[in-house]
Amino acid sequence: MDEVLRLFDSSIIFFENKVSITSFIKNVSSKLCVIADKTVMEFYGDFINSLEADCLIALKGEDSKNLERILPIYENLIAHCVDKTWFVLGVGGGMVCDVTGFVASTYMRGLHFGFVPTTLLSMVDAAIGGKNGLNLKVYKNIIGTINLPDFVCVCPEFLTTLPPDEFRNGMAEVIKAGAIKDRFLFEILESEENIHNKLPEIVKLSIQMKIEVVRNDLKDSNIRKVLNFGHTVGHAIELTLNLKHGFAVSIGMVLETIVGILLFGVEECVALRIVGLLRKFGLPTCVDLDGFEEEIFKVILHDKKSQDENIELVCVREIGSSELISVEKSKLLEGLRWAFKRQVDLKKLSAQV
Repeated sequence: MDEVLRLFDSSIIFFENKVSITSFIKNVSSKLCVIADKTVMEFYGDFINSLEADCLIALKGEDSKNLERILPIYENLIAHCVDKTWFVLGVGGGMVCDVTGFVASTYMRGLHFGFVPTTLLSMVDAAIGGKNGLNLKVYKNIIGTINLPDFVCVCPEFLTTLPPDEFRNGMAEVIKAGAIKDRFLFEILESEENIHNKLPEIVKLSIQMKIEVVRNDLKDSNIRKVLNFGHTVGHAIELTLNLKHGFAVSIGMVLETIVGILLFGVEECVALRIVGLLRKFGLPTCVDLDGFEEEIFKVILHDKKSQDENIELVCVREIGSSELISVEKSKLLEGLRWAFKRQVDLKKLSAQV
């Protein structure tokens, strides 16, 4: 065990290797239910087996985050006589964290639970902060709870087997963290040639940023909403066009920043830095709507951050600083139509910087 960060009663614990996690988990509870991703079980079967779970539930794919797929999990828990003396552990990426947190928070009105995130995306985002969400049709995380895990075990050793696309998927959230509240992190990402040498530091900085925000607004009523930078548009693109979460958020950050140029007077140089950094890590910065523009707009207007005729948007006026601005939905759609046309030009400009 290397270091422990605290978020209220939740511990974010950094481990040097998976063996140390196994030793820690075995002292948590006499009865253990593990909910794991099938892909993780293939890569880390030895680790899963070492946990000696009394109940093991396997999940696969984003479709696991809907109510129909959740009901059999409850039935499985009942079949294993799981009660409040058990501990539920989610091992996997963001989908597993969401499902585990939701199921543990609602079964028998709440069981103790924790996470072992195995992807960069889940380490810096999904596992931290207590949000546990399910999807309904095209509406991302529209059903859910806010309930903190007892602990999160963070171990960069898991990242050594990440496919390149999954690494890029997580880097979108790291870049977001720097853009909204950590200029130092953003500048490390800009200057570092081999980012893998700095992964433990980058993961820790990203987590510290999120802890700082969530500590001041656990229930997502105010400042925590800055963590949604890129997500208002990104979630709509993700579910409509079936993109990876980080890829959609990357595009969302670009489009929302362009909207900021039009509506809030954001300087173009801010957008160019964001686009440039996203491109450095191989993330998409523009999207071909392919006739889906109106469908995407419809999803955006029903976003969780929607309030009557307004919607809250995150504005990054300068790198490392952000604010929430309430925008009329009609103005947002006007800005987005302009942004969809402007995105290609910004990509070309960033390549020249």
